[in-house]
Amino acid sequence: MFSAPRLLAAAAPASRTAVRPYSALAKAALTTTTRHFVQHTTLTRSTAVAAVALPSTRFLVQQRRALATATTSSTPPAAPFVHGNRVDLALYGDGKTLSQFHHVWLRDHCPCARCVHPSTRQKLHASGDIPLDIAPKAVRWERATGTTAVTMDAAASDAWELVVEWPAFVLASQTAAAGNVGVVDTNAAAAEATTHVSRYPLSYLQRWDYTHPARGRAAADSDRAPTQPRPVAWSKDGHKDILHVDYRDLPPLESLIDPLGPLQAASGSADTVAERTRATALPAVEAMPAHVLDAFATHGLVFFHNVPLDRGNDYVETLAKRFGYAIRHTFYGPSWDVKSVAHSANVAYTAQFLGLHMDLMYFEAPPGLQFLHMLQSSTRGGASLFLDMWHAWQTFAQSHPQDLVDALANVPVSYHYAHAHHATVKDATSTPHHLHFRHPLASQRTLSGANTHASDDAVARDMYYAPPFQAPLEASPDQVEVWYRAMSLWEEHMRAQPMFTIQMKPGDCVLFHNRRVLHGRTAFEVGKDGQGAGGQRHLRGVYVDWDDFKDRWRVANWIKSQTARK
Repeated sequence: MFSAPRLLAAAAPASRTAVRPYSALAKAALTTTTRHFVQHTTLTRSTAVAAVALPSTRFLVQQRRALATATTSSTPPAAPFVHGNRVDLALYGDGKTLSQFHHVWLRDHCPCARCVHPSTRQKLHASGDIPLDIAPKAVRWERATGTTAVTMDAAASDAWELVVEWPAFVLASQTAAAGNVGVVDTNAAAAEATTHVSRYPLSYLQRWDYTHPARGRAAADSDRAPTQPRPVAWSKDGHKDILHVDYRDLPPLESLIDPLGPLQAASGSADTVAERTRATALPAVEAMPAHVLDAFATHGLVFFHNVPLDRGNDYVETLAKRFGYAIRHTFYGPSWDVKSVAHSANVAYTAQFLGLHMDLMYFEAPPGLQFLHMLQSSTRGGASLFLDMWHAWQTFAQSHPQDLVDALANVPVSYHYAHAHHATVKDATSTPHHLHFRHPLASQRTLSGANTHASDDAVARDMYYAPPFQAPLEASPDQVEVWYRAMSLWEEHMRAQPMFTIQMKPGDCVLFHNRRVLHGRTAFEVGKDGQGAGGQRHLRGVYVDWDDFKDRWRVANWIKSQTARK
């Protein structure tokens, strides 16, 4: 057994972290010396712990449980009202809120074992199979039987189910005709010769209520595991919101990779733990406590302290694999160094000021998670900078004209990594690559209100910002001026936002959401050889895809929800 990770100095003193406008730091880019913006408090096992609950968590849970009262009520919901091509249902027990469900949608999403395989949970027909004019024979509420195939989408405590009787018809995709051979599978056709009965648990209908999506998700999630992270904006005193975890309190790595054998020191050997575990998935539940996954899902920024330094890239790679089944391998490799080098092909590998940005915007799907493990830090300067772009974008949209918001959300910006010429350069310092992709600054989905159909996940991940890698703008003539006007105001707005700064020390590792959180670095001193004057600043980095993290997070929340029901 292991102890739960301690929340190290979650309410840290002002001397440890500082929130400063980005503009103040941008002005310092002209100088090569900077003062230490923050100093770490020494972290020891006797450090006092201050646990901070995520904002309004208790209130939200109480609110969702109130919304879900109808799920377990002994009184059935009001009788369904069938008219035209839809059914109106009262799902929330308030006697006035009606949710519309079209007949074709209900038949398409029947959760019975003939329509959803009970083991694979995969749909057994195509949406186009459903007749557009289909209408139910009967619709009524009945006591729940618990026999549907959608156990992960319905609450275990559902008291009521909507029962719908449908006329028989042939699902074309369940016959040989789906293979375009012109042969009808008579067995499949005969199976649908009788009335088809669908049973929809009340919480299932709440979860997929497309009339009131936000209310439906809140009600359904009160008794089931959430499926999409819901972002929480940092406060003005951002350091009070961010989770700090002592690495020594995480499950021991040895217990996660057994039976691979005892850990070995790198010592120049190829048989490092990182290399031995790259093709191995760490246990989803045991690898990282659920509350740490939750904190990252909501805030997009977590710090780990006392991460060992004695095996190079071993620890950052295996830490990354606690958050996803595999690390994202790019042309930089499975993991990569960040330090000042002569004749660098990347501005990050210099000692100059590095403005706020996101990584790999020239990819079609940039990675969602980025880890940076500080291995050496003995230079003057080099403070790490972080800003919540999701919050900045929300406030920008609320305070600026719609045409400017539309310009930034609709005009794609070109990003590139243009080093194909290295293929013909003698003694080139990097391998040849040329990547190019276009993304708008932020998707319209990131501005989704409470009563929309956009997924919560899209709200805080469809953002793209990386000035160092911006290619010439490719836009129509009528878009150019309005885009530049909007971009100028965006930069002004962003630089006025509070920013989280921290002077990372050896053994610290930061994890941030690369599609939401901007990161940067102040300048630091270097010598003639490109190394830091009087020392070095050296980090090791790793990427993980956002889908991999969501997979881990959902599994952890599902286990947590099942435990809570017992």
